Amino acid sequence: MKLITLYDNQAREKFKAGWGFSCLLKLEEQTILFDTGADVETLAYNARLLEIDKDKISHCFISHDHYDHTGGIGWLSPKTKVVFPNQYKGEISQIDAMVFRSSHKRTNSDCETQQSNAGGLFSSRDCANG
Repeated sequence: MKLITLYDNQAREKFKAGWGFSCLLKLEEQTILFDTGADVETLAYNARLLEIDKDKISHCFISHDHYDHTGGIGWLSPKTKVVFPNQYKGEISQIDAMVFRSSHKRTNSDCETQQSNAGGLFSSRDCANG
């Protein structure tokens, strides 16, 4: 797996910085984007420098609905499936995700866990211990 930051408030020379976050996860068989930063221009510019083909991004996971994580959605290919919180159905065998339904004190009934048999990219945890 390879993890590449595409959008952040600090950037290396030649790249653009912006308020927000986005990173690309290159798995063996898929490429996944996590969040899109605050704007299309910065995301597209950084992706172009890194020679990232947006048509190869199968999914884009959105952590939460704030502009600094969703503002670049317009850059995505129509082929990319955008997954908002509480929508992930476990369709990627390499990803084990846990979604919290509420910001109050977590209990086992507050979270939904999808597990895969591939070891997972995100580790499942007991919500009550969080």
